[in-house]
Amino acid sequence: MKLGAAGAGREFLGLPLITTVQSLDFDDGDGDSDDPNFESRLGAFPEVWAGVEWHRDRWFSLNVQAAHTYVRVLGTSVHLLHERVGVRFSL
Repeated sequence: MKLGAAGAGREFLGLPLITTVQSLDFDDGDGDSDDPNFESRLGAFPEVWAGVEWHRDRWFSLNVQAAHTYVRVLGTSVHLLHERVGVRFSL
């Protein structure tokens, strides 16, 4: 399980954009803008991950990792895929 927040724009979710005159002025000057066309969700989400580490010797290693998270935002399924490739040289 992964705890956190996920968000996506309404256009990405396939929902109509909010374009009223009041919604276009969503920055009230306090530095934080509440965009009405961005939807977010806080919660716990399932996550599956896999990886491989290869250590040729104690000086060099190669790490390959991937993770998949599934989130529902406003009834729309959002799949997040994270990949990472790391090369490490040690002295």
